[in-house]
Amino acid sequence: MYSFPPGGDGDYPQGGLVLSPNGTLYGTTQSGTVGGLSGTVFAVSPPVTPEGPWTKTTIYNFVGGYAGQLPIGGLIMGKGLVLYGTTSAGGTGIACGECGTVFRLTPSPAPGDPWTESVLYSFKGFNDGSQPWTAVTLDSAGALYGTTQYGGPANAGTVYQLTPPAAPAPGPSRCFTASKPRASRSRLIRIVWCWAATAPSTAQLSLMD
Repeated sequence: MYSFPPGGDGDYPQGGLVLSPNGTLYGTTQSGTVGGLSGTVFAVSPPVTPEGPWTKTTIYNFVGGYAGQLPIGGLIMGKGLVLYGTTSAGGTGIACGECGTVFRLTPSPAPGDPWTESVLYSFKGFNDGSQPWTAVTLDSAGALYGTTQYGGPANAGTVYQLTPPAAPAPGPSRCFTASKPRASRSRLIRIVWCWAATAPSTAQLSLMD
């Protein structure tokens, strides 16, 4: 289907592949970033014709540092073609010299535009774990599960869970009332607007005798 050429296009794909609904395969390479050795995320699209070639596209180049580098594990796919994975190095953890990350890649609404990487967690080393070498698992509530190669009380690895942030609590509601005479001046129209910090405004209209 596809052979990686030496230099610049991605090297050493070690993780598994994930299949999208349209037949495109997504995976990672441990190194081979253009301008560096930090790793890539790629897509391989099926041929347009039955005997045609598959098309490989690099959708993200890791730059190292806080953004992560050296993705060894594979990817999983969530809703909206969002990809989740790990890097074995990089991040903000300094106890082990950048201990690895869990990341999310979000596709652009415009086809062909760059995907957006978000670091969901940076491992801190020691009991927190370091160097995640495998893919994560996503449950129906949005939590991610995985393992680290090192860390824990015996420095023999950990199993971790990442829970998505809770939805913000509703803010206090505020209401404003206005009254206006009708054209006949026999009745008043009262309009009440109410709004909260996390909800759209609502309006209620009633007639007053």
